Amino acid sequence: MRPAAVLAWALLLALAVPAGQLWAGAPVKKGDYAHSGFFLRGAGGYGASTASSATMDFKGWGGLGALDLGAALTPNLLIGLGMFWARTSHPQVRFEEGPWRSSPVDVGYFGLGPTVTWYFLPDNYYLGALVGRASAGTGGSYDGETDNGPALVLQAGREWWVAADLGLGVGVWGMALDLTDQGAKEHSLEVFGGGLQVSVIYN
Repeated sequence: MRPAAVLAWALLLALAVPAGQLWAGAPVKKGDYAHSGFFLRGAGGYGASTASSATMDFKGWGGLGALDLGAALTPNLLIGLGMFWARTSHPQVRFEEGPWRSSPVDVGYFGLGPTVTWYFLPDNYYLGALVGRASAGTGGSYDGETDNGPALVLQAGREWWVAADLGLGVGVWGMALDLTDQGAKEHSLEVFGGGLQVSVIYN
């Protein structure tokens, strides 16, 4: 299945929230947990990604991790600084318009940037975004690295409080990166990916 289709289906499932909840945001009921103060949030997932340049394309499956640190400005709104990393092991590769072939290389991505997360209370559905900078690199039989470029990572899902300060969740993620090859700066490397994730938050 194409990565875009995987992401589209996952988003539809994760965002199956009552319409009024998305737009109005019901007030937190007495006794419900709410976000406040410092937070630390981690997520890990699995999904598909593609990377395309003028001469080469990669596609494959791999893992993703993310870590956010910041503070809750309101019970609904969390602001912080985040980082993410993703890795695709032995992706399919093709040169120009040639056939797809198995590759012995690994492709990795790493990025940093500010994050914002909005929770739809009291059910604790969330939408989050990281806007920052990222780079890509390959390892194995071929080593290469790109310059830093703009990055966008989106997350959506739901978390459940399991203790006064601890929540666990499930959701989806998607990323879009626009990078440059250090050896051929005229070749832009466009990366898209998406998949499923689990999350844990201390707040």
